[in-house]
Formats: sequence, C-alpha cells, structure tokens
Amino acid sequence: MDANSTSLHHWLDVYILVATSPPSFCFTANPRLVGAVAGSSAETQFVAIGLGGFNNTVVLSAQSSFQVTFLPGNLSGLARTNPQLFNILVYVPPSTAVGNQTVVVRGTSGAVSWSDNLTVMVTIGPYYSVSTNPGSLTIPEGSSGAATISLTGESGFTRNDVGASLPIASPVGLSAKMDPGRYATPYGFYVYNGYTTTLSVTVNASVASPGAYTLFIPLNTVYSPYIQNYAILQVAVTTPEPDFSISANPTSLAVQAGGTATSTLTLTSLNGFTGTVSLTSNSSLAVLSPAIVTLSAGGTNSSTLTFASPSDMLPGRLVITVSAGGSLRYAMITVLVSSPSSSSILGLPPVEFYLVLGASIAALAVAVSLVIVRTRRTKGPKGSDGIFSQAPARQLGRSRLALVA
Repeated sequence: MDANSTSLHHWLDVYILVATSPPSFCFTANPRLVGAVAGSSAETQFVAIGLGGFNNTVVLSAQSSFQVTFLPGNLSGLARTNPQLFNILVYVPPSTAVGNQTVVVRGTSGAVSWSDNLTVMVTIGPYYSVSTNPGSLTIPEGSSGAATISLTGESGFTRNDVGASLPIASPVGLSAKMDPGRYATPYGFYVYNGYTTTLSVTVNASVASPGAYTLFIPLNTVYSPYIQNYAILQVAVTTPEPDFSISANPTSLAVQAGGTATSTLTLTSLNGFTGTVSLTSNSSLAVLSPAIVTLSAGGTNSSTLTFASPSDMLPGRLVITVSAGGSLRYAMITVLVSSPSSSSILGLPPVEFYLVLGASIAALAVAVSLVIVRTRRTKGPKGSDGIFSQAPARQLGRSRLALVA
C-alpha cells in the first residue's frame, strides 16, 4: 500500500494470512431463561448448525442437578446446509429451592464439542405431579399399545383445566390418542388438589420402523396459574414374529341327521412365516383334509372340514373348534343338526307314495264289495237268483224290483 503527494511518497506493507477454520458446530437456546414451579417442568428449544464443512452426528448431554431429557437425543447429519432443532425438558423436583439454576447443555462429536447455558428460574407454588404407567411400552410393528397418565393436584392446586397436546416432535410413524374419559372438559380435563385425574393414551405404531422412541406429551394448564408439565413415555417398536392366521368359511353349517356338510379353512402366512401347520378338531365327527397344511412366505393354503352326522343323532347345536399348530390360533364352526327331512315316505317320493296308497285303497274297496255281493247271494230268498228278487205282493202291497247291492 502506498501514498503519493507532490514531493512525498510513503508506503506500507500489509500481510494478510488466510486460514480455514476446522469443521465445528454450535447451538443456542431460545429462550435462554425459562421459569418453572418446583414440582413441574420447563421446556425450551435449541437451534444447531454445522460450521466449516462440518457434517456429522452430535451427541447431546446435560450437566445439571435436574432431570434433563433431550428430543431427539442425538443430531444426525448436522451441517451448515442442514441446521436442526432439538428440545430439552427440565424437570424441577418439588424440594428445589427458589432461585436461578443453571443447566449446561453440551454437544460432542469426536474431538469437537460445544456447550451453552440454560437458566431455570425456580418458584414455589401449587402444582400437579405427573406419572405414567407403564413408563415404557413394547409394541410390535404395525400394532398399538396403551398406557395411563395420572395427574395429582399438589400444594393447594386450585381446580384448573389441563390441556393435553400432541407429543412434541412425535417420531415418524408413531401417533398418540388421548382420552380423559369422565374428567373431560371443553378445554381438556380437570385437575384439582388432592385428587388424581387419569388420562388414557393409545400409541399407534402402524407405520413406525422398529427402534426405540420417546414421546413427550405436554400437559399445561389452561388458566392462571400457568404451569407446564410433561408425560414422558418410552416406546420400543419391535419386529413382529413370523406368524399365520386361520379362518373358516362358512362359520356355520346346517345338516340333517345322517347327512354331511363342509367348510373351508384358509391359512395365511404373516410376517414371512414358512413351514407346515397341523390341524386338529375337537370332534370325531369332523374330518380334516388335509390335516397338515404347508405355507410359504406371504402365501395362503386351505383344508376342508367335512362334518358327517350319524343317522340317529339328536337335533341340536354343537361348536367345532379347529386348532392350528397346537397354539392359540383356531377357527370355530357352529353346526346345527336337524331331524331327517320328510321328503320321502317309506323310501318313496310323496307323490308316488300317495298314488300307490290311493290305488291300494281303491283295490281294497272293490274287493270288499265283491265279498258283500257273494255273501248276499248266498243268503237271498228261496228261488231268487241272488241279484233280483220278486217281493211278495202281500208284503209290499205292490210288486217292485229291488237291487241288491
């Protein structure tokens, strides 16, 4: 660098050193000061970003006398182009003294680390305690589980409505539904001093991948005094075991004594199940064909149940249970047995039977008539031919011909 004047000329050498900072990261809380009533919780959010080409996983931890929970527990793939948010919940025990408390939040990635301070301003007053039962759920993938959250008013807590929000940063694939039952109010559910309010929670893992998750459910008062609290529920989603299902079609049969009826049993592979399944029935009148069914992964197969009713079986109802694989998997079929049908009489169709009966009665009538005629012919008046007789005039007063039947 130089400077010129009419008769003067000055210069200055400036040396500039350009250096590249090593990859690192940083984060900060917003807000950095939070308040909490002893016995309740405080929550805040941090913003994190990678610096100098940093792109790595950051493990989060806290230095505090309080119980601190992170959501999520780690930051994966943090970079300048991928800034991330994380929440922390700070539980302040009921015995905590009034005053400001410091929570040191630290992040570590190999040899690189960063820390930031959060100040918790503790006060004393009414609050409500929160507990979860069970504190952790194990749910097979695609299924659901249930827990109960209990809230108890403490230290003269005046009745207030508490609103239950959806979980903070709910993990992908997990959802929670809350039911306050008889404690429901237009704004949530009520809590008051000395009494416990229960809240039913159903966690659905219908599309969640197997893994460990944490659900943070905010439970905050609706009116003053404004108190913040949370229910924390650990959820483990597991890979379901290979299995199979069995069903019957139809599930009810009607059969006459001496007859037969059939139902089809369908077995379906679940979660990649492969192998053979043995079928057994609780009735000797039910025959399974085949009694052993082979299933391939994702496939189906079937067996036919044939029920044969003895001819002397009394009318009634019975239930046939078909067990699969000797386990709790089974199908139930109801059988209604009725008396033999009157569709045949002495082995003949009704029309044919009654035609034969009518002909037989007519033949019998003719035969009886002939017998009567012969009997009268034998016992008729002397000189009569037995068919026509001339009655004496003195008996009838006139002559007539009498037809002898």
